[in-house]
Amino acid sequence: MGIWIALVSVSSPAAEQAVLTGAVINMTAGTHGRAVETFTIFLDHLTPDAAYDTLVQSYRHKGEAGLQDAIWDLKPLGRIRIGNSLGYPLAVARASVEGGRRVLRILTDRPIEFFEQTHALRTQNYPFSYLEITLNDQGIGAGDFIPVAQVAFKQNGDMDVKNYTALPFKLTHVKQESEKGN
Repeated sequence: MGIWIALVSVSSPAAEQAVLTGAVINMTAGTHGRAVETFTIFLDHLTPDAAYDTLVQSYRHKGEAGLQDAIWDLKPLGRIRIGNSLGYPLAVARASVEGGRRVLRILTDRPIEFFEQTHALRTQNYPFSYLEITLNDQGIGAGDFIPVAQVAFKQNGDMDVKNYTALPFKLTHVKQESEKGN
């Protein structure tokens, strides 16, 4: 079962420069890795409606491979850095207001590791990463991070996101630090 997501832009793409920080918790890490790490999102702007519509059409005509190709054609709109990594470019970011809170949704392709490629792991069928962050009016909130995701689009343009892992990672202590450049 997937998550149904309606993405609606609520402000002009250029007005969304921001830096968000927080902690990401891998609820299923166990002994396989570090369970808690910091993250920083550097967001330059939101995805314009026309670019989002192009992504939806690419998916409808060529499936997930078409969506992935269309994402690669986009200019990155920011970066996410987890821990001490150099970071990874973000492809799609949309915002909406739901129940008086601001909801930020981010989608990007993900790096496919060498081990995944050489061993033909099923995770290769989940080529995206997805984040959903809910912020209050002070810019503080929480969210979910699906690092290994499949994405489909419904007829109305809503996204259907499927998680490969048992649980999404949790984003906690999220804070919008400032508008970028200030």
